[in-house]
Amino acid sequence: MQKRRLPIGSYRNILGILCLFFSVSPLRAQTDSTVHINESTQNRNVSSQVEYRHRDRKFTSCSPENLKGMEGLEWYLNPIQDVLRVRRTSNGVWLRLTVRNDSGISLDRRLVFSSINVPKAELCYVSEEGFHSLEITDHSGLLYNEIVAPRPNFRVRFPAKSRTVFYIHLDAYEELTYVNFPLSLLDEQTFIEWILMKRALFLGGLLVTLLALGLNIHYWNKFRTGVFLSFAGNIVILFFGFYFLHVRSIHSWLGWENKIGFYSYYLFLTLFLVTAFLYLFYLARLFEVPVRSVRIFVFGWLFSCLFLLIPLFQDLAEERFFLLAGGFGILSFYFYKVHAELVKKPNRYVRLYFLSWVVFILSFFVKASYHFDYSHYRWFIVFSFIFLYPVHILVTTYSLFRIVSEKLWLPATGKSLIRKSKIGSIDINQTVAKLKELLEAEKIYLKHSLKEEHLAKELGIGSHQLSEIVRLEFKTTFPNLINSYRIQEAKRLLVEDPRMSTNEVRIKAGYSSKSAFHLEFKKATNTNPNAFRKEAIIGREKSRNREIPA
Repeated sequence: MQKRRLPIGSYRNILGILCLFFSVSPLRAQTDSTVHINESTQNRNVSSQVEYRHRDRKFTSCSPENLKGMEGLEWYLNPIQDVLRVRRTSNGVWLRLTVRNDSGISLDRRLVFSSINVPKAELCYVSEEGFHSLEITDHSGLLYNEIVAPRPNFRVRFPAKSRTVFYIHLDAYEELTYVNFPLSLLDEQTFIEWILMKRALFLGGLLVTLLALGLNIHYWNKFRTGVFLSFAGNIVILFFGFYFLHVRSIHSWLGWENKIGFYSYYLFLTLFLVTAFLYLFYLARLFEVPVRSVRIFVFGWLFSCLFLLIPLFQDLAEERFFLLAGGFGILSFYFYKVHAELVKKPNRYVRLYFLSWVVFILSFFVKASYHFDYSHYRWFIVFSFIFLYPVHILVTTYSLFRIVSEKLWLPATGKSLIRKSKIGSIDINQTVAKLKELLEAEKIYLKHSLKEEHLAKELGIGSHQLSEIVRLEFKTTFPNLINSYRIQEAKRLLVEDPRMSTNEVRIKAGYSSKSAFHLEFKKATNTNPNAFRKEAIIGREKSRNREIPA
């Protein structure tokens, strides 16, 4: 009788089922999860040896009775190498770690969580001295520890030649995110070194932040544009985000016993996007981007607020990655719309500016995917933000200063030299005379919505032809020509009508943007409108006094 053979696909299915079974099966009897330590053990990542239970509804706290009840239950070995990754539940998560001290002396060690977002945890175990229960330690009463808290930890003593089974209960407040960080066993010296390194990083970040804020305030005072103030606000949000994510948790600092306090990353992400959109909005006004960009700004602001709802609504939390992709997608699109003309400039400061923003936004998105629990803990992903942050804010501040001071977003004066002349068939003298009439007699520059193509249409020529005529006959660019007439009008109004406010002067001189008016006025007169008016009035009074005979 001929034997029937199973199809090739059946073998593949059986092999897949076996692989799946062994990859997710409970704690295997042949696997030794015991951590061995001795006096030479200084820094040991014990994440791979941790066992867990995450669906217990009966045992929710440390007690001798609960420990006895859990001893005979099935435990699961953490499946990720060197990273503790266990799904949170509303009833909390139980961890179990077995440690054997192979040395002949007692050892003091710290069991350290590599995350500050461990709001509540309890460790319990049974030794020869009886039952022990410890609460987590994240900071002491010392001032520097209150500001820069050590990582959450338990301090444990291991008797000589002993084997101890530790049970750790982590509180949780929802069913979506993961415990997602390494768990390490450190000696006291290594633990202190970690604290000192953390303080040094915090101090360095604080000094760079203060320097960048000082520069942005100085540039704002010099150019009077909201671009620098809005970027300063974004820097403040980034710094406090760095602080509350890596230095000390917001719930331990402010006492926020709620989901937003325990999962403050959503609050931080909302504020970051809001200030980033505000920064781009002020840039759009400075670059005179069309008004439709305001709609993107408003939509981006409203979309950013959805992140605050993630910890509060289960259905929204399940779609959090799509919200993340949508938020950064809108931000990237708005960034492109605002910088569409600037990106064409072959200038090293422009390239430096774009490089800083592109690298930072990409790294920010990758880090956000970790906080949204779509990737497990990787050192580079988690901490790249800390090292990119000071570089980004300093590079962006300086390159932005060069862009604003040199007006690099404006068309280059010599751009028309590259093109073939387009005014050969035009009566230049007649066109220039008509242009001067529109500017000097009709004062067309007072229109807020005046564009180069609008004026070209009035003259019956193309916008490129108008640009070339302005360059050849007036030795400047179209925006500079219009600004020169508007500033002259503003100077006249300031002197002739001292009761008129500078805001009214700005509007009557043809400026719709307050920041653009102050920027152009200071560039032309080397002072601000109020100071110019005061000096002009004083000068006029002095000249009158000299004319009156003694």
